[in-house]
Amino acid sequence: MTSSPWPKPGRTSRTSPCGPSNVHPLRTTLLSLFHFAQHCPQLETVEMSLDASAVPEVGNRYTRVLQYSFIQWEVADSPITSALSIARFLSGLFPELFEIYTKMHDVKAAGGYVAQWAEVVEMLPICHEMRGEERHWVNGHGCDCGSRAESVEL
Repeated sequence: MTSSPWPKPGRTSRTSPCGPSNVHPLRTTLLSLFHFAQHCPQLETVEMSLDASAVPEVGNRYTRVLQYSFIQWEVADSPITSALSIARFLSGLFPELFEIYTKMHDVKAAGGYVAQWAEVVEMLPICHEMRGEERHWVNGHGCDCGSRAESVEL
């Protein structure tokens, strides 16, 4: 990865060069998407397999990055373990990402991950909506929330 932004590409492709990921383990992880978001502000579409079995904790370790151009990701046979964690991670980087799909028609060849990626797609709009609500309040629209000590637990 270069240290300067790569502002021009609208589409990139990196697929498993040697076949399905269950035969040749992927080394690229979800964290690579953070770097795409940071250094490729015009990137719209990616065709890339990666290991999505571990979701990085971006939290306080990185600068807050929002990339609004990225709208479509072809995941091929990317392994996945937690659809909700991935939807949360992706919605934090790519507020306009709604289309995630695979061109692999053989579910067995895709490692059985097709259904889990479909769950991510179902969860993304909900995650995007929650993040939008939070940005609304953070951006000075007021919140008469009181303090944690004043809150009531139900």
